[in-house]
Amino acid sequence: MRERALPAAACLFLALALASCGIEDIPFLSPVPPVPQTTGTGAIGVALPPAGAAGFAQYFASFVIFYRIYLSTEGVLDTWDERAAISPALAGDYAHFLSWADPTGTTQNTAEVGRVFTNRGFFRLQLEDADITEVLGRASMGATMEVSFHPAPGQSPQLVLGDRSYYLRRAGEEARVHFHNHDPMPVTGTPPRFLPFFNDPQMRDGENLERNADVAGRPGAPEDQVQHSYALMYIAASGLNLDMPRMEVFSQPTFLGIFRLPNPH
Repeated sequence: MRERALPAAACLFLALALASCGIEDIPFLSPVPPVPQTTGTGAIGVALPPAGAAGFAQYFASFVIFYRIYLSTEGVLDTWDERAAISPALAGDYAHFLSWADPTGTTQNTAEVGRVFTNRGFFRLQLEDADITEVLGRASMGATMEVSFHPAPGQSPQLVLGDRSYYLRRAGEEARVHFHNHDPMPVTGTPPRFLPFFNDPQMRDGENLERNADVAGRPGAPEDQVQHSYALMYIAASGLNLDMPRMEVFSQPTFLGIFRLPNPH
C-alpha cells in the first residue's frame, strides 16, 4: 500500500508545483483586420476592432504601431515585388513577419510580438503634441483610423482619427536606450522635438546611422544615390495580462503598408 501511495503523492506534489509556478497563460486579443493596401504614397483606412472584440474588455490598453525606416536609391514603389530593389533589409523584415501577420496563422506566440519587433530594430510610432497611447486607447475602439503619406514636399505624414489629425513622429526620448543614449537626427526645437516622418538629409547621412537606430542603411550603395527612404509599418492591439506582475501582451500584428517618406521641403 505504501509503495502505491508514493507515486500518487508525487503526482500531487508535481501538480501543486506546476500550479504554483503557473503555465504561461497568453491572453487572446483580437487583431486589427487586414488593411486594403496602397504602394508608396497615399492613405489607408484601418478599421479598429470594437470594444466587444475578443479579449478587449479584460486586457486591452491601446493600439500600437511598429515602424522601421529604410534608406533607398529608388524613388518609386509601384508593385510589392519591388521590395528588394527598394531595400534588401526591408524585403528581409517583410519576409520575416509574413507568418506573424498571416491572419490564418496560429503557430506564433503573440506574447513574443513586442520582443520580436524590438529585436528586428522596430520602434513604436509617436505623434507630435499628443500621447499616442491615449489617442489609440479605449476611445479609439471601433473607429476608423487613417494613415496618410502625401508625396508633396513638406507635407507631414498624418494619423487621422475622427475629426482629429496628428503628425507622425519618430521615436526619441521614449526609446533613448535603444539609440545608444544619443538623440536621433535630425532634431528641432527646445527641448528637442524630433522631426516627423521626413526624408531628411541628416537622417540619411551615413555618419548618423548609429544615432538613428530606427533607420536601416543601404550598404554598398554610393552615398550620393541614397536619396530616398521608406517606412514599413505594422499595427497590433496591446494590453496587460491579469497575472502579477502584470506583463504587456499583444494581438497578432497586422501589416499596415510600406510608405515613402516625403522630402522636408
